[in-house]
Amino acid sequence: MPAYYKNTLHGFLKDNPKIVNSDLNSSYTHDGYYQLLGTQSKSWEDSLPIIYDVLAEVHQHDPSTGEWGVLLEYPLYRLRKRIDLMLIVPLGEWEKNPRL
Repeated sequence: MPAYYKNTLHGFLKDNPKIVNSDLNSSYTHDGYYQLLGTQSKSWEDSLPIIYDVLAEVHQHDPSTGEWGVLLEYPLYRLRKRIDLMLIVPLGEWEKNPRL
């Protein structure tokens, strides 16, 4: 998948947020976005701790979520937009964990 950052939930929670931010910046630049890099980098810097906290709580509630996929900044090239965060969840997980 062409996401700027991809990992399992467990791997994401182990990664240092500064390294995740660096990976996002590198992919962002590689994708041809040069002018808004400073603004976008600050946005990721501010939002990554929130994402970490929420996903850590989900993982603490149910450790089996560690194998879920985490995609950050999934590009929709035709629209010149990106989806900020996608969780790849196995079929049936929502029924198993209705409180998530």
